[in-house]
Amino acid sequence: MPDIYQLAAVYSAIYVYLRFSSDGQADGDSFLRQREAAEQRLKAAGIDTTNIHWLEEPGYSAFYGEHIRTGKMGDFLKQVASGKVKDALFVCESVSRASRQGAFATMV
Repeated sequence: MPDIYQLAAVYSAIYVYLRFSSDGQADGDSFLRQREAAEQRLKAAGIDTTNIHWLEEPGYSAFYGEHIRTGKMGDFLKQVASGKVKDALFVCESVSRASRQGAFATMV
C-alpha cells in the first residue's frame, strides 16, 4: 500500500468533512477541534492545506443518514458519483463523522 506522503502529489483536491450532531454542540469547539486536527495531519503528511474544501455540517445526524439525504455529505457523494469530483482526498476526524449507519451503508 502506498504511503500517504507519496500520494500527496496525485490529489486534485482535498475535502475535509466536519460534522456535529445536535444544535446543543454548536456552542462547543467541535468544528475547531476537527479542523485543527485535519490541518495538522495534512501538514504532517506534507500536503498543502491552503486550498481545502471544508464541508461543514452543523447539527446533522449521521445516525439516520440525514447528512447524506439533505446535507453537504450527500452533495459531495453525488459529485463523486457523477465524476465532477475525482482524484480527491477525503478527510474526516473518524469514520463516525462520515456515518453511523454501519460499514455497508457507509460504503454504498
